[in-house]
Parts: sequence; structure tokens; C-alpha cells
Amino acid sequence: MPAFGTVLSNSDIADVARYVKSLCADPDWVPGELNFPRALLTGKAFPEQEMIVGGRFGRNGRNVSEYFGVLEYRVNGRTNIEIKSRALSINPNIGPTESGPGDTVLSVKRVVAFSPLYRALASAGMELTLPTGNDQRGLGGGGFVFEPNLRAGVDWKQFIVQVAGALAVPDGSSNSNSQAKLDVAIGRYFFPDPRLQITPMIELNTTTRISGPSYGETKSAILPQVRVKWLVWALGVGVQAPITDARDFEVRPLFDLVYEYAF
Repeated sequence: MPAFGTVLSNSDIADVARYVKSLCADPDWVPGELNFPRALLTGKAFPEQEMIVGGRFGRNGRNVSEYFGVLEYRVNGRTNIEIKSRALSINPNIGPTESGPGDTVLSVKRVVAFSPLYRALASAGMELTLPTGNDQRGLGGGGFVFEPNLRAGVDWKQFIVQVAGALAVPDGSSNSNSQAKLDVAIGRYFFPDPRLQITPMIELNTTTRISGPSYGETKSAILPQVRVKWLVWALGVGVQAPITDARDFEVRPLFDLVYEYAF
């Protein structure tokens, strides 16, 4: 088959894309142009259909490493469900090493508003953490945790801002305390090649204790990162550093590898 090269102009390509999109008659189907680049920690509002593997490596006296896998499935135009499994390895400077399965997270998310014209969307969701990790070995929280959340994103001339807020509420059997969470990610994406997208980003991640002996304690961290996407594959890498005196680690490298699948 001969190459088409520059046979089609940019306006011709736009006309073809517009026609293909018109074949979807579902007004509730959130379009793909609102699927903004994924931040390493800030949750997305878009209903993804992806498989993800990754890791986080906290460096301090406990040296906690987390490895995780995520499966996301888009139920319909606005809704997706997700399961996340984790494994932890704790290698403290003093004391025994512990490793094994961590807690499992189930979640559902639904887009409550979106606008292709303004390139913006917002969603509401719920996460449920299951106590599958051994809390006596420090591998789990020891109980169920409910986490309602709100997420939003906007794209302005290839600058993206994504915001995620959540309230983590453990049940009475959990070792955890209630927390309020706020994550903000800001970045800009580039297309050096039509198949290649590069997005440098920076995140601000904050948690505040709203119950327990550490009531009012706030932990904040900054996370510079970059994500490189080639067709349906994307790799994100970054290093998170605390910016408050209260902290769980001194520095934490992170990465994830994403594959967008379709049936």
C-alpha cells in the first residue's frame, strides 16, 4: 500500500475525525479529548479503561516500597469501575524486614458534567479499601476505609489543571484516622510526533488529619514528574519531596506504566 504522505491537509484530517466522532450517537459518552494525561497521584475525572502497574519507594527510617496493579473498566459513557491490588516491602534501618500483600481498593467513578467546547469535566466517586494486608506486620490498615471523592480537569491551550479532593473515613476496626486529601496537578503537553505525547507536570499533594491524636496535622509534598505516551502506552516517572515538617518519608521516587485497552 503506498504512503499517503501529505495527501490530506490538516483540515481534511479534522473533517475525517469530526465525521468519525459523529457516528457515536450516545450524548452521554465522554469524548476522548477530555482524557487528559494521567498524573502520578492526582486522580483523573475521566472514565478510563486501562491497566496500570507501578511502584513508590519511600526513603526514611522505615523505607517502605509499594508495588501496585490497577485494572479499570469503562461500564458506559460516564462510568468506570476499578480494582487496585498492592504489595508492600518494609526494610527499616532498625528492625526486621516485612513484605507481603497490602490492602485492596475497589472504586467506582461517574462523570457528573463535561464540556468538549470548554474542554472540562468533573466526576464523583467512591473508593472502598479492603483490609487484605496484615496490619500486625504493618502491611495494612486493619479495617475498611470509605473514601468519597470529587475530581475535575480542564485543558486550556494544552495547559492542563487537574484537582482531586477526598475524605477518607475508616470504620471502627481500622488503625487509621480520618483524613481530608487534596491533590492538584498542573502540566502542559507537547506532540513532537503525532503518535508521541510528552507532558511535564508538577503536583501538590496534601493530607490533613481530621480525627485522632494527630488532629489537624497536615502533610504536604511536591511532585515534579514527566509522562511520555506512545499510542496506547504511557510511562510516568517523578520524585516526591515533603514541604512540611510533618512527613512520612524524606524522598519518594514513583513510576507507573499504563496500557489503554479496548474490547
